[in-house]
This record gives sequence, C-alpha cells and structure tokens, in this order.
Amino acid sequence: MKQMPVSLDRQNSRLSDQGSVFVQSSRDQHQFGYYFDDGIRQIDYVLVWEEDPNAPETLQTERSMKCRQNFHYHLKQAGVEMEKAVRETSTKRLHFLKLYVTWEAMCCHAENLKLRAPLKPMDEIPLGTAVPRKAQLYYTCGFSAAKMHNFIGIHNGDSFFSQKQRQLVTYELLSTRLFGNSRRGEIGIDRMINDEFYLCAFPLHEGPYQVPGLSGEPTRQSCNANCKNNQPETAELQQQKPELNLRQLLHLHWANWRCWYKFQPLDHVRDYFGEKIAFFFAWLGFYTTWLAPATLVGVFVFVYGLASLPFNAANRNTCKAGKEFKMCPFCDEADGCPFWYLSDICWKLKLAAVFDNYGTVFYAVFMSIWSLIFLEFWKRRTATLAHRWGVSNYRVEISRPRPGFAARCDQHRRNPITGIIEPHFPSTRRLPRIICSYICLLFMLVIVIVFILLVITFQSSVIVYLIRVPALLTTARAIANALGALLHLLLMLALEVLYKQLAYRLTEWEAHKTQWEFDDQVTMKIFIFEIWNYYSSIFYIAFFKGRFSGYPGNYNSLLGYRPEECDEGGCLLDLTLTLAIIMIGRQALSNCIDLILPRIKIYIQGIRTGFSTTLLNGQKLKPWEADYCLLSFEGLWNDFLHLVLQFGFATIFVAAFPLAPLFALLNNILALRIIAKRLIEDTRRPLSLQFQGIGMWSNLLDVIAVVSVISNGFLIAFTSDFLARMLHKIDYSSDTHGFTNFSLAWSPPNTTSQPCRYRNYRDSSGNLTPFYWKLLVVRLSFVIVFEHLVFSLRRLVLIFIPRVPKKLVERIERQNYLGRQALVDAELRQQVMQQCYNRQSQLLIQDQQKQQQQQTEENQQQERPQQRSMQSLLRSHNRINSNVVRQRRASDSSDIVCEDSAAL
Repeated sequence: MKQMPVSLDRQNSRLSDQGSVFVQSSRDQHQFGYYFDDGIRQIDYVLVWEEDPNAPETLQTERSMKCRQNFHYHLKQAGVEMEKAVRETSTKRLHFLKLYVTWEAMCCHAENLKLRAPLKPMDEIPLGTAVPRKAQLYYTCGFSAAKMHNFIGIHNGDSFFSQKQRQLVTYELLSTRLFGNSRRGEIGIDRMINDEFYLCAFPLHEGPYQVPGLSGEPTRQSCNANCKNNQPETAELQQQKPELNLRQLLHLHWANWRCWYKFQPLDHVRDYFGEKIAFFFAWLGFYTTWLAPATLVGVFVFVYGLASLPFNAANRNTCKAGKEFKMCPFCDEADGCPFWYLSDICWKLKLAAVFDNYGTVFYAVFMSIWSLIFLEFWKRRTATLAHRWGVSNYRVEISRPRPGFAARCDQHRRNPITGIIEPHFPSTRRLPRIICSYICLLFMLVIVIVFILLVITFQSSVIVYLIRVPALLTTARAIANALGALLHLLLMLALEVLYKQLAYRLTEWEAHKTQWEFDDQVTMKIFIFEIWNYYSSIFYIAFFKGRFSGYPGNYNSLLGYRPEECDEGGCLLDLTLTLAIIMIGRQALSNCIDLILPRIKIYIQGIRTGFSTTLLNGQKLKPWEADYCLLSFEGLWNDFLHLVLQFGFATIFVAAFPLAPLFALLNNILALRIIAKRLIEDTRRPLSLQFQGIGMWSNLLDVIAVVSVISNGFLIAFTSDFLARMLHKIDYSSDTHGFTNFSLAWSPPNTTSQPCRYRNYRDSSGNLTPFYWKLLVVRLSFVIVFEHLVFSLRRLVLIFIPRVPKKLVERIERQNYLGRQALVDAELRQQVMQQCYNRQSQLLIQDQQKQQQQQTEENQQQERPQQRSMQSLLRSHNRINSNVVRQRRASDSSDIVCEDSAAL
C-alpha cells in the first residue's frame, strides 16, 4: 500500500473528525512527552511491567520475559513500532513500552473494524454551547483504503484518524497477538495482564488537566467565572487564551462544580472517552433534565398537602375528640403497655394527611405516565445520538474469549467464524454451574428476608421498651421505625458488598466465553439481588405490614413479640419515613465515598509504586508515569446500578414520597460532576469503546417503569385511605366527619381489660364487615382501571411520537445517499481512469503504427531511384541481348542459304 504523506508540523494538521477538537501543538506535546523521542510519532498506547533488580531469576521471570519478547515480535510484525523507557524507583524497576501504529496498519485495521471516516460536514447544533472550539460533525461512511481519496483530510497522514480510533486499532492489535500456545488461549494483552506478565496497559491522557496560570493566560478561576457567567468568549480573550487540550477543556467546562447547571458537552466527552461512556453521561443528563418537571409537580403536591391541612375535617375532629377514642395498647398488656387516646397522636395524623390526599393520587398517575414517556423519549434520544456519533449500525462481529476463560477449559474446538482453534467449555458443564449460582442467589434472598424479620423484631422490642416511658408514648412507634430503617440500611450496605464479590466469583466460575456474556450475567445477578435487598422492606411496609398482626384476642407473634401494626393514619407515613431514610441515606453515603475514596486510593497507589518519593524529591514525572500513578478505570457499572435503583425509588413508591424526585435531582447534579471529576482527575484514560446506547440497562429501566405503574396502583388502592374515604362518602356520608369513627372497630368482649378501639373493618365479634369486602372489590377494580389507563396513554404516545424522529430519518437517508454517491463516484472515477488509460494506450499504439508506416514510406522513397536505375540497366541489358539474338539468327540463316546453294 502506498505511504501517504505525513505532515511533520501538527499544529494545524489534526482533523476534527466527527467532533474532535484541536490538541496542543507538537512542540508543547513533545515537551510533555506525548510523542516518541523523534517528536513525530504520537504515543497510542503504553504497556507497563516491573522487575525487581535484586531478586534472583526464576522460571517464572524467565517465562514472563520470553512471553513478552514473543508478544513484542508479533506486534512488530503487525505494524506496531515501539520505544521503551525505564524508571528506577526505591523498590523496583518499572518498564514503560510506548506503542505507535503505522499508517499502513491503521488503514488496514480501520477497514477491518469498519471505522467510519468523514465525507462532508454536517450542519448540526453542537452539544454544550459553553465550550469553546465547537465540535464539527460530519456525514460518515465506513473507511475503505481503496477509496480513501474520497474522505476529508486524508492527506493529513496520521492525524486523519482521531485518537479514539487509533486507540481502538491499537487495542485490536494488542488483543489478537499471540504470546504463547494458541491452543491454551495465550493470546492478547488481557490474558497477559491476567497472568501478570504486564501490570497494566492504557492509552495516555491528552495532557494535564490543570490550566496554567501564567501572566496573560486565564487561570482556572477566570475560566470558571466565564463558565458561571455563561458569556461567549471575546476575540481578545481567545487570543490571550493558551491552546488547551481536550482534557483541560472538559475539566473547565464539564468536570467543574460552577458549571452544574450547564448542558454537557457530549460531543467532546464522546471524542475523549468514546461512545460507551458518552452514552452513560447522556442518559444521566437526560434523566436529570426530565426530573425537573417531576420535581416541580412533586413539590406542588407536597405544598398542596400542607395547605389542605386546615381544611381536613376528619383530622380536625379527631384532634378535638379528646378522650372519645380510647385505643388498644401497642403491645400486650402483660408487657406493661398502656391504653392511649387517638387525640394523643394528632401530629402524626396531620403529617400522614400531608402525603395521603387527592394530590398524591394525581401525582401517582402523573409519575406512572412520566416514567413510561421518559423512557420512550430516551429511546428517541438514543437513536439521534447513535446517528450523530456514527454507531447506528455498530455490531460486535467477533467476540474474543475472556482472559480467565481459557484457564478453566480443558477442551479445544475450532471457531466456526474465525477458523482458529480455541479453548472450549461445554454447555452441559456450564448449565449446572449456572443453576448452582442462582441457588446461591436464592439463598442470599432468603438471608435478606431473615434480616427483615430481625429488623421487625428489633422495632417491636424498641416499642415495648419506649412505650413504658410516658413522654415517649406517642412517638415510640416513629422512633422505632426510624431506628429500624437505619439498621436495615446498614445491613443492606453490608449485604451489597458481600454479594457483589460473591456474584463476580460465581460468574467467573460459570466460565462464560466472552466479556459481554460475563457482564450480562453479573448485571442480572446483582440487579436481582439489589432490587430485593433495597425494595423488599419497602414492599413489606407498603403491602404487608399490619395485615398479619391480628386483632384483640387473636394476635399473632414473631419471636415472642407481636408484629408491628400500622398507625391509625395508615402505613403510608411509615412507608414515607423508611423510603426517605433509605433513599437519602444511601445517596449521601455513596457520594461521600466517591469523593473521598479515590484520593485515598491514589495516595496508597503512590506509596505502592514508589512514585511518592519521586514526587517529594521534586522530580517531574513523564506523562506515562503520571498516568500510571492514577487509578485504573473500573467501569461505570456501579454508578449505573445506583442510578437505576434511584429511578425505582423515584417511580415505584412515589405515591408515598412525592419529594423523591427532588432528592433524586439534587443527587444527580452532584453525582454527574463527581463522576466526571473522577474520570478527568483520578483515573487513567479508559479505552474509547463504541456502543449503541446503554445496553442492558435500558431493558431493566423498562421493567422498573412497568412495575412502577402496578406498584402505584396498589399503593393508592391498598395502602392509602383514599378509596376507603371515597366509598364511605358515597355510601354513608356526604363528607368525612364520621370516617374516623367508622374506620375504628371495637375490641371483642373479654379480650382486653377495658373496651378499646383498633383500626380495622370488623364487627364486635371480630368478623370482617360487608364494607371490607365491598372496599376490596373497589380496590381491585381501581388497580385494573389504573393500569389500563396508563398503558393506553403509553400506546397513544407511541402512535403519535415515533421512536425515530422524522428529521433523523431524513439525515440517515442523506448520509446513506452520500455514502453511496461517494462509492459510485469512486467507481466511476476508476472507470473513467481506466477508459482514459485504454484510450491513451490505443493512441500510443496508433502513433507507433503511424511512425512505422512513415518510416516504411521513407525507406520506400529512398529505394525508388535505385530501383529505377536497375530497371533501366535491365532494360538496356535486355535490348543488347535481344540485338545479339537477332544477329545470331541472321548469321545462322545466311549460313543455311550458303549450304543450300552449295548443295544445289
């Protein structure tokens, strides 16, 4: 393949491919060491391994060295150039191998990976208007080396491919090179890291994230102020501003607390981190934006509940009832629990009315519809971004085996796609392991139930202890519920850490071949456990609490204690308190850990690697050394899981806690910047992976949205008193004055020392009343109507709002047209060139024939005089000969006459 010209001056040669921004000039980059020593070849990847110079050589070290040499040999054969740097630390010797992929290898593998190349600029509004140097997008098509002259910027040489694309090609080469026996799966950098031949492998950041504060240059504070004021940069300021690398731009205009209200520069995030990470932040920003209207409606419903308290006749009459309603003890009389009056918990009834009113019912319907419509619009957004970033047609064609897969395999089989002999693990052996893993999952779910029962027993014991204190009589249940929720939160966090480790080990034991299969299995296991772990106690309070405690004379017991009951205001208030503690407490703890833990890990990493001493001595680290001191990228899986669980808190139980979207919104504003700062400041640059969306998480969100519709319907019907008050108002009274007395039953005779009331629809003998059964029918009917109404509205949304916008369809058709046109033009150009070549060949042949003909004619013209002279000589010779013949004939005739005369 012909070598394309490479520009040595890279200050203005980098093509902004699909939104890339310009990096620092080659001189600045060379000063920081982002190129090879020649200052021309840019570092695409770095491999790191360590040696102990004082340790004796062993078989393992010798094998490691041979495997690395073999690996480096195959990399060179594939077109990868290398340069090594060594750093001596206080404890060990670190080797850094810098890699650069040549132009020929880039073109070849870019075509194999179907990377997209720019055809024509696209008129698109950039994402993130506060960021300078707006990203330019292009219509693209798959790269083809045979038709490379059709692409914009192809003559820029190495800078034609973006850093993201160079990373993908380099990682593809690293993942497919052999270092040992192919039958044992000794292929690829991941396997070598897993076998500890290398410590790590990573692409370099594009420079430091700090902005220099020299004279005439804007400091970080000035850039923050510009971001805060949201003012466009003037030409004078742009001239004074230094050339910032993309990492600095993202640090100033994205991973910055002062830009919390800004839209994200998603195009720049995608250019730096790849589509997979960009889709995570796109979803987080989209979700946070959609939480804004949900928060406004939720705050309005909460304010409505507060404003309607003075007009709540039922609560007003209950608070004025005095000693009219004597209530049965919270626990057994034998334990010293006293009787009490309903008016004593007037404050609790008022607080319950704030969350249990007509506005709550409206909000539950609103959020059920909101969750479904939100996901449909996110799918539209996904389609738009996938086309914008050129991954609409991205497919993983060949998935390589995981590093740990080959170690568990004792069989081999030829891959039907690649034809390569690979390690094989039979499905008949994997299936029993999967079954055992899910049995372990079931066992962990049972442990969660056991912990819930322990928390219930703890709450009952706290109530028994506090109820004996007269000052805490009316607040004993609230204190017990709060303490129980805090205890359950701690138990949930402990179980979460334990099961995550167990799930990873079990999934590793299952021996899944590809990383995609492994990730999906881990995600499913942990998601099921987390849903059960965090939502089971809330579901218990919402739908089961107080329904199995019994009634006076027929109470049930759990570990010697009577199960807790709902207050006279219903279980909705207990559900609100528990939900608030678990949701807010978990979010606050998670954010604190994300802020503090990375710094601690980096400090420990510096001590472990020995670079802390280097920094203290004032020696400046090279870029690859500075990036090695950062934390390895562990993915955004945990962050996704936390946000999906939060989505469940904000939708499934929103009828009990209208302020849940508000706390979710505040958390997401903080979490977005925390995660962004972690990626920019504390983490090595992750591999820029291509992706079409958020993957399996989209399906899990759909499941949660459907469950939220069902859950909110049951919350309104069975947990709230809304339907009971409405039915009482229709059947018995035009208002709610007598509802409190109607909802309280009398204890059966001879079951308590004094007649008392308890919350239930039973007669004096303890039998359920006809109103209870009628109310049950109404509740079930409401759930059915509610669900059908919400899902019908979703259908209407799908009919009128398609998942793929009409303008996007036009853009896709436009891009396909340009791609076809570029290929057709290339083919026509080749045909025309071939025709021109054939025509030139024909003309050349004709010219040669003419020249030969002219030469022949000239030769003929030169030979004509000679021929004429020869002909004249021949004619004269012939005349002479003819005369001689005539003379001879004449002499012969005279002789004959003489003889005849003599004879006569």
